[in-house]
Amino acid sequence: MTTRGITNTDHELLTPHNTRCLFVLPFSTEPALARRFLARDSEMVSNIRFGKVLETLDKVAENTALAYVHRFYPDAG
Repeated sequence: MTTRGITNTDHELLTPHNTRCLFVLPFSTEPALARRFLARDSEMVSNIRFGKVLETLDKVAENTALAYVHRFYPDAG
């Protein structure tokens, strides 16, 4: 089955459910990771480095896109 230039070799309908990605930042169990996302080393409301969050989301988007492409073209770089 070919849809919009993407060949699905399994002949199954590809849905958003089939392409979902879950990425968890374990702040509660990894204090060193949590500290890297803090804006300041003190108790305050909204104490988070939003640039670091956006950088992480960008990397997740990259990895998700690559995983999607590799489903159909395993040799793609």
